[in-house]
Amino acid sequence: MDAVWEELHAARPWGKYPAENLIRTVMRTYRDPQDRANTKVLELGCGAGANLSFFLAEGFQTYGIDGAPSAIAKAKQRLQAGPGQTLDLSVQLFEEISFADQSFDLIVDYYAIYANPLAVIDATYAKVRDLLAPNGRFYTRVWGTECTGANTGKMIEPNTSKNPTAGPCKDMGVSHFFTREELENRFADWGDVKIARTLAEDYNGEISEEFAVWVQT
Repeated sequence: MDAVWEELHAARPWGKYPAENLIRTVMRTYRDPQDRANTKVLELGCGAGANLSFFLAEGFQTYGIDGAPSAIAKAKQRLQAGPGQTLDLSVQLFEEISFADQSFDLIVDYYAIYANPLAVIDATYAKVRDLLAPNGRFYTRVWGTECTGANTGKMIEPNTSKNPTAGPCKDMGVSHFFTREELENRFADWGDVKIARTLAEDYNGEISEEFAVWVQT
């Protein structure tokens, strides 16, 4: 994990609002409250717990890891499990995830895995598959190569830069920008692969390209 993330989590009031696209995707699959109560979900790079607040509110058994101690400390202050629920938060790097194989029914990555060199990205996606139970599902959301700032900063690998100078990843350490073809290749041997692309322009003229991937083991 790039050290910038501990600095950002220590300084910024992140962690209040869950992601709308993630909510829609998950709830279309997990409609039944009893199904959700029996579903163990892990968020990779959970930050201060914005998405975890949604999972707790909807009755999931909820786990979160982040490499930034400040993020986990804030999440522990803000989140509380309901009756019969699990809330397990821990400081873990992606390179050292300690859960047993097939521990989870659902794993979520909302703009966390992208912030790593390719070797860590590859290893983390492979670890996700190990951690998922049979018929488990994985949601990952990443930036695309058409983002403003892609291929700026110090290039360390193809489509991977250190501290892009503009755009959504500006000054946020290591950032890998994906192509659709790359994602299709990475998940080619998974089941029920769905990839959605979003392209948007903000008021300052900056472009963000985002890919959401929803797959099953």
